[in-house]
Amino acid sequence: MKSISLKTRQHQTFYFFLLCVLAAAIPLSNFFMSLTQILLCINWVWEGNFREKFSSKKNNIVLISILSLFLIHIIWLINSQNIAYGLRDIEKKLPLLAIPLVLFTSKPLSRKQSNILLLVYCGAVFGGSFFGFVRYLIYGESINYRNIIPFISHIRFSINICMVIFILVYRIVYGRSFTKPWFMIFPVLGVLWLLYFLNLLHSYTGILILICSVFVFSGYLILHKKNPFLRWIIFAGCIILLTGIFFGIRYYVNSYYKLLPLSTTMPQKELTRLGNTYEHRNDGIIENGNFIHNYICEDELREEWNKKSPIPYDSLDNAKQPIRSTLIRYLNSKGLTKDAEGLSKLDSKDIKHIERGIANIYYAEGSVLRKMIYVIAFEHEQYKKNNYVKGHSLYQRFELWKTSLQIVKNHFVFGVGTGDVADVIKVQLIKNNSELKGTDMRTHNQYITFLLSFGIVGFLIFVFSLFYAPIRQKAFRNPLFLLFFSIVLLSMFSEDTLETEAGVTFFAFFYSFFIVNGKRANVPAL
Repeated sequence: MKSISLKTRQHQTFYFFLLCVLAAAIPLSNFFMSLTQILLCINWVWEGNFREKFSSKKNNIVLISILSLFLIHIIWLINSQNIAYGLRDIEKKLPLLAIPLVLFTSKPLSRKQSNILLLVYCGAVFGGSFFGFVRYLIYGESINYRNIIPFISHIRFSINICMVIFILVYRIVYGRSFTKPWFMIFPVLGVLWLLYFLNLLHSYTGILILICSVFVFSGYLILHKKNPFLRWIIFAGCIILLTGIFFGIRYYVNSYYKLLPLSTTMPQKELTRLGNTYEHRNDGIIENGNFIHNYICEDELREEWNKKSPIPYDSLDNAKQPIRSTLIRYLNSKGLTKDAEGLSKLDSKDIKHIERGIANIYYAEGSVLRKMIYVIAFEHEQYKKNNYVKGHSLYQRFELWKTSLQIVKNHFVFGVGTGDVADVIKVQLIKNNSELKGTDMRTHNQYITFLLSFGIVGFLIFVFSLFYAPIRQKAFRNPLFLLFFSIVLLSMFSEDTLETEAGVTFFAFFYSFFIVNGKRANVPAL
C-alpha cells in the first residue's frame, strides 16, 4: 500500500512538472509541445489506475463531449478521397485527444499548483518577448516583423500575449495584495511591456482580439461587480474607448482620402523641373491624399535611384516587390512628385525603407491603428479599381471565404471530408479563375473550415463540443476562462486557429486546464 502511494505521488509530481513544461512550450517551441504531450501520455499510461480515472460518469460525459471535436476528424475521414492529407490533419489535431484525456482523468491541480503553472506560462511569454526584442535591437528595422519571434507564428504569439495580458489584468483586479499597492507595479509594468511588444509585432489580429476581449471583460465586471459606482465607471470607460476608436478610425480614413494640393491643382503640370514629361495615368487610385499614378517620370527616377542605392531600379526590393513600384508609392505617400526633384528630398532612412519593401511612410512610422487603416484602405482601392486580391491580407481572406462558401453550398450536409479541404479549394480557385489559383491557401477562418470539412452536421458537433463542457462545469463563472474563450473564438474568424500545432495546443491546454480546475471552484488567484 505504501509503495503504491509513493508511486502515485511520483507520477503526480512528474505530471505537474510536464504540465509546466508544456505551458512554457506553447509560446516558445513546437518541438517541446509535441515531446511533452508524448511524455504526459506515457506517464498517464504508466501510472495506471484506469478504473479510478474513469469512475465518474458525469466527468466522462463532459470528456466525451470534448473529445468529439477530435473524433469528427476521424469519422469524416470516411468522406475523404485524399486519405494521406486527412491522416496528416488528424496527426496535427492529436492535442485535442491527448491533453483533455490526460487532464480530465488526472487529479485536479491545487490552487498553488495552478498559480505556479500560470506564472510559468507568463514567464515563457515574457521570455519570448524579451528574446524577440533583442533580435529587433540587433537587426534593427531590417528584420521583418513576422520574423521577430522565431519560435512560432507571430500571430500565434500575439494570441499568447493577449492571454498573458488578461492574466495580469485579472491579478490587478482580483489580487489580494492591495495592502501592498507597490506590489501592483509589476503586473502593470508587465501589461505595458506586452502592449508595446504587440505593437512591435504589427499583429492586427492580436490587437483586434485584445480590444474586443476588453469589452467582454468589461461586460463581465459590469454584471458581477456589486458596487454600482464602479459599474458605471467601467461602463463609461467602455463608451470613452469606443468613442476614441470611432473618431480615430474616422480621422485616419479622412486623412487617407482627403486630397492634398498636389492632386487638386489643375491643370496638371506636364513637365518636370528638368524639362522631362510627366506620366499622368489618372486612374483615380488614392493613397495618403494623392493619386499614386500621377506625376511620374520614370527616366528621372531610374537615373537618380541608381545613384542612391545598390539595388537597381529595375530589380526587386528585399520584400521581392519591384523597386519602381515601392519607390513610386513611397514618394506618393510623402506627397512628393515621382521624379528627380521628389527623390532628392528623401534621406538615407527613406532609402532604407524603400529597399526593405516599405511602400508607405506610415507603414514604418506612426501608430499601428493608422498603419492598419492605411493598409486596408490601399487594399480596398486596389480591389475596387483593379480587382486585385493577391498579396493583400484582408481581401485574400474575402476571396478564400467566398470560394469556400461556394463549395459549402454543394456539400452542405456532410461537407467534403477531413482530407479534401485543400484540394477542393484549389480546384474551385481554378474554376473561378481567381488571382489566388495555384496557391496552397486555406480558408483563414476556422468556422468556415469546419463547415467545409464536416458540413452542417459536423459543424453542430463542433459547436456542441465547444460549449457543452464549460456550460456543464460552469466554467464561464471564471473570468479567465471567459477571456480565454473569447480570445479563441475571435481568433477563429480570421485564422485557422486549430490548423497549426501552436494554435491547437494553446486551445486544448487552456480549455482543459480551466474546465478541470474550475470544477472545484479552483479559480487561479495568482
